[in-house]
Parts: sequence; C-alpha cells; structure tokens
Amino acid sequence: MKEYIAIFILSLSIFSCSPKIPLESVTLNRSVGKGIETLKRNAITAIDAWEESSLFVIEQQWNKIYSQAEKLYWSKRTKPDTNIPTEDQYSEIAALANLISKKLGDKVRVKANEMKKIVVDNSEVVKDINLQVTELLSSASRILEINEALINRIESIIPLPIDALKVQ
Repeated sequence: MKEYIAIFILSLSIFSCSPKIPLESVTLNRSVGKGIETLKRNAITAIDAWEESSLFVIEQQWNKIYSQAEKLYWSKRTKPDTNIPTEDQYSEIAALANLISKKLGDKVRVKANEMKKIVVDNSEVVKDINLQVTELLSSASRILEINEALINRIESIIPLPIDALKVQ
C-alpha cells in the first residue's frame, strides 16, 4: 500500500510540475494560422506582379528580340544580292521573333506557376503544423486544468503537503 501511495505522490508531483499554458497561446496560435493564409495570398499576388512585369518587359524588348531573330535567321541563310530581304523573308524573321517572344513568355509563366505551387505547398505544410501545434497547446492546456482540479480534489481528501509540489 505504501508503494502505491509513493507512486501516486511521485506521479502527482511530476504532473504538478508541468508549466502553465496560458489560454492566450492557443488563441494566438489560431491567429497565426490566419496569418499564414494572408502570407500565401500576398506571395501569390507578388508572383502575379512579377509575371505581369516580366511579360511586359518581353513586350517592350520587341526590337531586341526582332534583332536577335534577324541575326539568327541570316546565320542560317544567305542574304539576297540586293542586301534587302524579300517580303517572305521579313515574314519569316517576324514569325521567328514571335516564336522567341512566345517561348520567353512561356518560360516566365512556367516559372510563375512553379513558384505559386511552392508557395501553396509550403503554406499547406505550415498550416498543418500550426494546426497540430494549436491542438497540442489546447490539449496540454486542458490536461493542466484537469491536473489542477485533481490536485485540489486530492488535497481536500488527503491532507498532504501537495502545495509544495505546485509550480507557481
């Protein structure tokens, strides 16, 4: 019987030494969860802005793209004797420049989508972790409340110096 009482007192002392978890920490952690969603939206907005400005830069650089397309075109063909391209050659150069511009735009869009996927995936992981932390805090807070109630009840039944075991 003395062994049971000793084990009981030991376990009671272990539980009573647990730190207090303020209820505000659970509430704060829930607001952090809402903040994670806001951060995700802001990051996606920033990526959208980057994508839009990158596509605008590509559009603004049309002359350079056309010039590069023209160099590439003439590196594979022979210029006419008059050194003046035909209408078909101008059309081919313009089509090549359009293709280069489209490829650049596609690369920007692919990169933007990759970044958005990373943001969404990471925010989901962080939200899941935050939810688990919130649940753990809430559970630990409830356990400590129950522990405190049990200690008070035991003190009323058994006059032991349990006050010395409580964390203040």
